[in-house]
Amino acid sequence: MFNIRAYGIIVHDSQILLSHEFIHQKELTKFPGGGLQFGEGLADCLKREFMEEYGLRVNVGKCVYVTDFFVASLFNSSQQVISIYFETIIETGQAIPHEKIENDNGPAEWHRLEWHALKELNEPDFYFPIDKKVLAIIKEKYLS
Repeated sequence: MFNIRAYGIIVHDSQILLSHEFIHQKELTKFPGGGLQFGEGLADCLKREFMEEYGLRVNVGKCVYVTDFFVASLFNSSQQVISIYFETIIETGQAIPHEKIENDNGPAEWHRLEWHALKELNEPDFYFPIDKKVLAIIKEKYLS
């Protein structure tokens, strides 16, 4: 069983937009995005996730990274995670919400967006192993 995920990389003035979440009784930092639904393309998935979770319209650019090693889901060990990361731009004229937004499961789970200085981020700041690898790719691209 595969769990396919699409994530947005949004960088502006050496800052990167990240999602802080409390899910499955864990607080974590990750790139914004989420799971592909049946019948959906990757760009459509990412657009839907940004709209559903943050009320933001985004444009999806070129692919930055596709998982190239085995990763079992940390929340369902019978699933293999494949993540695809895209350069993403928030359409103009929209304010980025910074307050906690409740997930569908109610106040026990939430997420919020925050800007971070890219040069100050390190692997331990991220929860998921694929995000840790992507951080190095992003830093090389934007800070070199």
